[in-house]
Amino acid sequence: NKDGTPRKPRATAKKASSADVAEIISALSNHLKFVAVAHNDKGEVYAQHCIIDQRSLIAFNGGIAAGVRIDEDITAAPNTLLLRKAIERAGGQYAMTIEANRVTVKSGHFRASVPTLDLKDLPRIVPDACQWPLDNKIRDALKAASAFASDNAPTVVVASLLLTNGTVAGTDRMVILEYYHGNAMPELCVPKEF
Repeated sequence: NKDGTPRKPRATAKKASSADVAEIISALSNHLKFVAVAHNDKGEVYAQHCIIDQRSLIAFNGGIAAGVRIDEDITAAPNTLLLRKAIERAGGQYAMTIEANRVTVKSGHFRASVPTLDLKDLPRIVPDACQWPLDNKIRDALKAASAFASDNAPTVVVASLLLTNGTVAGTDRMVILEYYHGNAMPELCVPKEF
């Protein structure tokens, strides 16, 4: 300043770069993809909707639940698959508006309205504390190893997948398929439905 006093520093807001925006969109889309493993696009209504609340995204199909922490502080119970498709189709930067019975995703001339349920109409499943951080590689491994397993098999061995430290195995009692996922976890048996 002219009187010799030092200038006060100005606070400047950093504008999000297109890479930052793409990372946020990709993250939410990937989170929806991850929890969609516990969903079914047909069947019970609660198996088609996820709960987004308290910075968590949780899906439940009546037997299996999948959840992940998210950065967004929103509360809604949208149709999981439709919301994921809307975000992916919006691409680039988008705005999300949450109303009583829908979530609207807008980007330029694109607009999608995704139906929601009231949170009280869905079972509240609280996830266990994170024991073993997982990524989407485990989903690919489960899908591959389930090729030989059968939901309606007469034995648990054929109706299940065996998760071990780094691999998933499935069998039809003639062939065993083991797929590497690389995630450290204890040995456990899960139904093919997972």
